[in-house]
Amino acid sequence: KAKKTGKGLHDKKNIPSHRVSDMSGNVLKCKQFLPFLQRAGRMQGLVEFIASGSRFRIYIPRETCIVTFLLGGISCAKGGRTLPSGEVIPADPHGDECTTHVKEMVLQREVEIEVENIDKAGNFIGYLFVESTNLSLHLVQEGFASMHFTADRSPYANQIKNAEDNAKNSKKRIWTNYSGEEDPKVVEAEIRKIVAIEEEEKAALNEDRKVSYTEVLVSEVTNEGKIYACNVSDGPALEKLMDNLREEFITNPPLAGAYQPKKNDLCAAKFVDDQWYRGKVEKIGANDVQVLYIDYGNRASVPKAKLGSLPATFQTPGGYAKPYSLALVVLPPDEDLTAQGVQGLKEDLLDKTVKLNVEYKTGGESFVTVHSGDDDVGKGLVEDGLFMVDKMGGRKLSKLVKEYEDAMARAKKYHLNIWQYGDITQDDSREFGAPAPKPVR
Repeated sequence: KAKKTGKGLHDKKNIPSHRVSDMSGNVLKCKQFLPFLQRAGRMQGLVEFIASGSRFRIYIPRETCIVTFLLGGISCAKGGRTLPSGEVIPADPHGDECTTHVKEMVLQREVEIEVENIDKAGNFIGYLFVESTNLSLHLVQEGFASMHFTADRSPYANQIKNAEDNAKNSKKRIWTNYSGEEDPKVVEAEIRKIVAIEEEEKAALNEDRKVSYTEVLVSEVTNEGKIYACNVSDGPALEKLMDNLREEFITNPPLAGAYQPKKNDLCAAKFVDDQWYRGKVEKIGANDVQVLYIDYGNRASVPKAKLGSLPATFQTPGGYAKPYSLALVVLPPDEDLTAQGVQGLKEDLLDKTVKLNVEYKTGGESFVTVHSGDDDVGKGLVEDGLFMVDKMGGRKLSKLVKEYEDAMARAKKYHLNIWQYGDITQDDSREFGAPAPKPVR
């Protein structure tokens, strides 16, 4: 009957057209598309082709596009390959084995990806998950890859570092001949890379300013003026994660005192509400452990009896709360005035939904302007006499710096808060013992 009436897939007239955009190699288009992928968080994808253990072509159904995707945070052993010129590049040790291993895991399978950045060739860089397994972490665990310095910026840095240490100790694959001594060539290469990043960050200050707001919920403001914020779009995923974690611990409650914490470990930790959360061990005392709750950004001293081993299925994704620092502002040098500024920051931001824009990065740390409605929160704190301006060079921020300096001039004129008794920057030279202003980091 459906065939006779030409319904649905039997309709020969209205055949739907599926247009898929292949973005591989289109650098300009990929750069324009990057902010959308970064804001989207974790997305579904299908691995269509594997060039090496860390390089893939992935179809993203949500965006109906195909991208080239590179695994972030690791340096992976490469397999042998033939260049278009006919030149044959030999494989790295264990490179072909790595490529085969990855093909068995992900080729023609549905995966999830998180895009962090893009390289000069228009290849997207980030993390890939197959059945909740972080592939970057897995390859390091199996000795197919080493930790790359860019992993320090990611929420998976500690997991990757611990996995690398374990692989070294077990002398797995690429670590077969590892003796525990640093290769001078490797150290020199890492230094060159760090210098290159610093130069790239300086060059970025002379580009045109781009505004791409992300809606976040500020979950914590530290005493140093740093903020932790979660993307509003991640809210449902975070709630589901917490529900599953608590259900797991109700079903399989940990034995009190059985877990032995190690520094930088991910663990399960109770909070004052007696609920379980994901935490990172920062400092270990005789009876208590200093814990960072990675999904909210707050810290607490937790008795060892209220800690538990975090099941592997809950070790990914990384913490939902991301750290940020306010751009172009610094706290005043005096401790009392600093506390006053931090209190003003908490009143403006804590537990509120705002929009932020990343203005620049220094050493992997993101410096942002924050907007509540139409108001620039950082500039408002400067105008209220609670913060000072931190001048940044470069054409990119010159207009914004001028606005902030005008705001600080008004605060000085009306002797607001830190300027109550005059200009605290006058006659406060470092050589006369005055402390340097505290950057909001």
